Amino acid sequence: MSEQTMSDETKTEESRIEEKKADEQQGKRRRWRFRVDGLRAEWPISGGLTLAGTGIIAAAIVVVVYFVMRDDPPSQVEVPDLVGLPREAAEAELTERGLRLRTTFDQVSDQPVGTVLHTDPPAGGKLDRGRGVTLVVARAPGAAAAPPPSETTLPGSPGGDLGGGYGADQPPGVEQGPSAGPDPTPPGGGGGTVTDAPEPRSQVPAVVGLDLEDAKRTLVRDGLAVGKVAQQESEEPAGTVLGSSPPAGSVVNGGSSVALVVAASPPVFLGVGRADPNPAYSSCATGYETVFSQQISVTRPTRVVYQWLRSDGASGPVHYIDFPAPGTKTVTTTWLRTGDGGTRLTGWERVRILGPTGITGAQLDFSHTCVEVTPGFTPTVIPGEPG
Repeated sequence: MSEQTMSDETKTEESRIEEKKADEQQGKRRRWRFRVDGLRAEWPISGGLTLAGTGIIAAAIVVVVYFVMRDDPPSQVEVPDLVGLPREAAEAELTERGLRLRTTFDQVSDQPVGTVLHTDPPAGGKLDRGRGVTLVVARAPGAAAAPPPSETTLPGSPGGDLGGGYGADQPPGVEQGPSAGPDPTPPGGGGGTVTDAPEPRSQVPAVVGLDLEDAKRTLVRDGLAVGKVAQQESEEPAGTVLGSSPPAGSVVNGGSSVALVVAASPPVFLGVGRADPNPAYSSCATGYETVFSQQISVTRPTRVVYQWLRSDGASGPVHYIDFPAPGTKTVTTTWLRTGDGGTRLTGWERVRILGPTGITGAQLDFSHTCVEVTPGFTPTVIPGEPG
């Protein structure tokens, strides 16, 4: 090989070396250097990837992406408008929003029973997820307080097993502390009954037909009180219980009053009654007459309306007698019958009072055996009606 050729090859080799050095210098100038936690990572733009501390860098990238890309639910929830909803629907709405039912109050209202009247906090208020909302629901006038609802606690929510929040007796909006406690006044005004502690219940016993004093003892025995006692005219003996309010079988709060209606002493009552033969008509052949008499007494001025009833089914005409003052009068009627010798005549009459109260007297019986013998005589009853 000639010296000229060798010289050219030497120059070519030197040129390649110089070009390589120049490329290396240029690559160094174009490198991007940065540090993470004191460790250096290098990416040559024009060359391959050089990575130092690969694990820590990758973790840092994941953390950045997580915080940029995540879509966390809001930490606070707006209390929905529950007024007018049934209690069950309101509770479902709270659960769907990430809240829970803390407790309920009953308040007398003309709204349908169980309708939500107020909430605490009110609609639009903000609560941390899992916090409780108090409901005030409608109760009918005179109705017993409803049993307390079961509280719902969301997993991980305050008041649950994880702790760190309000308990079942801690109302929203009250700071947790040694002196904090439940507010005894329901939201939206007083008059409600806290349903967390239902009142004792009693069933009204059956007292109709009992004497008033026996009825009182029965009510007290069953944890109830005797209310107003009213009197009503009746054929029952005076003082007999005719009814109660609430009626027997009703379930009421313990200690509630039960009103009674008892039979009053009637303004009219019947005294002595008799059935006596009339000496002027003592012959069965010509007619045997019985005279019936009945005492009627009144306790106040009144007009008594009455009639006689007879054992053969006949009813006498309606009569009336005036009493200008309390007192006693006697009314009478007769019954004339005939019969043959040996015939036995029997029967009864009695008075029925039609007003001012309805009572019926006892039967006034008579019996007579005819002793005359009249050939060819057929016993007959003289036409007519009692009284």
